[in-house]
Amino acid sequence: MRKFELIILLMLSTGFFSCGSSLKSSKSATPISEKEITPQDMLNRNKSGDFLFHNLSLKGDGKFQSKKEDLSFSYRVLMVQDSLIWCSISKLGIEALRIQISPDSIEVLDRLNKQYAHADYSFLQRLTGMDLDYRALENLLTGNIVFVKDSLLADPKSKIPHRFLGKKDSTFFAYHLNAENFKVNRMEAENTAKNQKTFITYSTFKELSGFLIPEYILLTVVKPERNQLELTHTRIERDQAMLSLNFTIPESYARIRLR
Repeated sequence: MRKFELIILLMLSTGFFSCGSSLKSSKSATPISEKEITPQDMLNRNKSGDFLFHNLSLKGDGKFQSKKEDLSFSYRVLMVQDSLIWCSISKLGIEALRIQISPDSIEVLDRLNKQYAHADYSFLQRLTGMDLDYRALENLLTGNIVFVKDSLLADPKSKIPHRFLGKKDSTFFAYHLNAENFKVNRMEAENTAKNQKTFITYSTFKELSGFLIPEYILLTVVKPERNQLELTHTRIERDQAMLSLNFTIPESYARIRLR
C-alpha cells in the first residue's frame, strides 16, 4: 500500500494555489467596490459564505505527481456532514482504494493488494504537521477556512491584496481571499520546526443553492518532500435524497498499519 499512502493523505487534506479564473459569484453575496472592501468586510463575508450541506457527492479526475510517481485516477467522494466521508479511487475503471473516514478513525481498503488498514488522526497530523481532525477535512474539501478562522489579521506588508495571517501552535497560516466572491483562493501552511510547508489552491467555483464550492483543487506539499495532487470535480451534487455508502472488510484481506 506504500505507493498509495501519500495519495490517501493528499485526498484527505486537499487544497492550494490558484489565480481563480472563471469564478462565479454567490447569489447571497452583495457586490461592493474594491475601494469599499475592508479586511473585516472580507473576513465577515467569507464566513457568511461558508459552504454548508447535509450530504455531498463529488466525482472527478485526479493527478498525483512526485519524484517517483506520476499517476492519473478517477474518484468518487460521498460526505455526510459531521459524521462520514466515503471515497473510492479507481484506475482505468478498476477500483484501487476505498476509504472511509469517521470523526475518530480512518479505514482504507486496498483492493489491488487485498489489504486493509486502520489509522487515527495522528497519522495525518504526523505527516502534515497540521492539527487535522474530521471537521478540518470537511472544510478543506469544501473550500472553507479551516484553521485560525477567528484570529486572522490582515498582512500589512503584503503586496497581494486580501492576504490574512494566523498562527496555531508552531504552524503559520496565510489565506488569500478573492474580492469577487470572498472565497479562499489559496492557503499556505508552514511549520519550520517540523520542516513542513504546504500550499492549497482553489478555483472555478460552482454555485449550488446559493453556496459556492471549488471545482478545482491543487494541493502542493513543498516540504519535506515535494508532491502535488490535482483534483478536478466533474460532478457535484448537494443534499441528495439517498447515498450508497458500502464499506465491507473481506475476511481474506491482510491487516496492515499506516505509518
